[in-house]
Amino acid sequence: MEHTAGKQPNFGRDAEEPFQTPSEFDDLARALATSAASSTRRLAGRLEQVAADHGLTRAELLSAQRHVTELCRIDAAPSTSEYWQRTALPRASALTHAAMGAVVQEGDVVGDALDRYLVTLDGPPLKEWADSDPGRAASEHEANQATVQLLAAVPNSHAIDSLGSWWQRRLRRAAMGSIVTRLLTAGDTAEAMVAERELQLLDSAPWSHGDRLLAAFELAHREILTQTELVVEGLNMRASRRWSPNTNQPRFTIELRH
Repeated sequence: MEHTAGKQPNFGRDAEEPFQTPSEFDDLARALATSAASSTRRLAGRLEQVAADHGLTRAELLSAQRHVTELCRIDAAPSTSEYWQRTALPRASALTHAAMGAVVQEGDVVGDALDRYLVTLDGPPLKEWADSDPGRAASEHEANQATVQLLAAVPNSHAIDSLGSWWQRRLRRAAMGSIVTRLLTAGDTAEAMVAERELQLLDSAPWSHGDRLLAAFELAHREILTQTELVVEGLNMRASRRWSPNTNQPRFTIELRH
């Protein structure tokens, strides 16, 4: 990015030469980029491990359903609310706790790198350049948008959405199988009959228990996303300290990708 030298500091260049972003700033932005990229890669690996250790799978949903079925046979199955409190919620909470622990830790690493970046930017010789060069806002914005990528590592909701869709298909097949003879003569009312039967299954064991387990993990994924957005907001507040409210300079933002 080049700007007319004019009355700006020359940083060792002749006044007639095009003004260049000082190498000190390039080095500073590169250091921030390296730190953020390292945290992004590290966080991605940590979250993959968290998912492997605490996530919910098809096999576990089926296993939970079979276990409740066995308990029903000996009249020992917990109520749906008991299963939610004692089994579903604690399991999902473990996922949330582990995932957010990793996000917060890596967020702190990026936050520390941002603080070092801002402190250095406020010291010589960059402060003089930043206060005098009219193009500095654009160059800072450009550099920082490309560097603070930490939360790009947060997984999207595809996995849990896919699991929910698979669960719904199983429920529908079970509902249709249980009333197949009635469906043969149902005509236009067949769809309503299947929907009614699905609701009946979801209100009884073991389907009600499996559904609560899935719901707990769906809530966990939403909680992780919500809490991650708060981490992003906090980082953005720290990043925006550098900008003066009396100018039209853009504030850079940390993008959350999901």
